Amino acid sequence: MKRRNLLSSLSVLTALSLFGAGSAYAADIYPSKPLLTIVPFSAGGGNDILLRIMGKYAEKHLGQTLTIDNKPGAGGQIGWTLLSKAKPIV
Repeated sequence: MKRRNLLSSLSVLTALSLFGAGSAYAADIYPSKPLLTIVPFSAGGGNDILLRIMGKYAEKHLGQTLTIDNKPGAGGQIGWTLLSKAKPIV
């Protein structure tokens, strides 16, 4: 169970780091809007707790609010599908 949580956390962190990689070349101050973070697991789990802790520090450094949206179900498939169909922040 711990390995599953670790792998899930690493997957979420990798996705978040890839998401922010393109922002280094943005002309405007990034981010200009509040950020939505999709957690494909239920609230109270390891991923949720990790993102809420990271969110406190991210809000200080980014100057925007970080909204965490838990989308549990189907082993994470519901959240990952929602993430893949999300519009990029421009």
